[in-house]
Amino acid sequence: MSNRLARIVPPYWAALFVSVCIHAALAQDGPVRTSATETMPSGALDASSLVENALKIFARPSELTMALDHPFYGFVRFYWAVYIELLFYGATFLVAALTVVPLVKRMRLGGSVVAAAMVFATALHVSGEYAGREIVAFPGRWGFTFAPYFLIGVSLYFCLTLRSRAAFAGFAVSYALMSLHFSRYVQGKIPLFNEWASGLLEPGHAIPILLLLAVPAVLWRLAHIRIDRFTSVDWRLGNLSYPIYLNHWVVIVAMYTLTEGTGFAVQAVSIAASIALSWALMHAVETPLQSVRDKLRGQSLMVEEESAR
Repeated sequence: MSNRLARIVPPYWAALFVSVCIHAALAQDGPVRTSATETMPSGALDASSLVENALKIFARPSELTMALDHPFYGFVRFYWAVYIELLFYGATFLVAALTVVPLVKRMRLGGSVVAAAMVFATALHVSGEYAGREIVAFPGRWGFTFAPYFLIGVSLYFCLTLRSRAAFAGFAVSYALMSLHFSRYVQGKIPLFNEWASGLLEPGHAIPILLLLAVPAVLWRLAHIRIDRFTSVDWRLGNLSYPIYLNHWVVIVAMYTLTEGTGFAVQAVSIAASIALSWALMHAVETPLQSVRDKLRGQSLMVEEESAR
């Protein structure tokens, strides 16, 4: 858990710092355009707003949230996805901790604990998404709306390692719930009636749905491919994915504000600037932390090309 926190939190805070600085600089010359039709709300750069941004990726009681006089503005646009990721890492940590309790180990109930946790997460998803009620209230409860996406990965892992009927059943249920959730999500969470069914055939809805439904099959295939070695290029590209995810939004905001255009040239410059900014922050923040994370893990995950040969 410490390793995951060291991987996720410092890059987020670094991206937040850079985004705030860029927004503040842009605000000197007028409104900051966040899209073709929206601008950054006034007061977004207040101290209370910045503190809330820094803590937004952690599940907290409502009493610990900052009272803002304006709608919350996320300087790192997709903070909510980082929040959900940390929520499920925390849930996984708690479940794993339960499986190593002496009594649980002695009675060989580890598998039952994992299965019960998956059933509970699924129940939280169904009750909140379709029944409109909470089984139990706790900080971060809404994040379990996305439980099927996470549980598919867990189920696939156990399908590969255990080949058990329970794992395949878990995958089937999670896959069905994910499909239903996403098909509603891309249409604006519409009710499950004729409007939802007819909207599935629209290209703007059908294409992303089909792409998502293919992901588990791709993962299953990739899991059976033996990789003999990693090259330094593989590692660099993989390590860039999280920084780009965090930092590309502020580049888009800057382009909207400075150019007021969305042509091909602007998009090309945005892509190049996003990669450059992300590369710089990766080396400034994540690279120095690599040795710390290796110590937390007890081993290095970096496979050198020479040793792989």
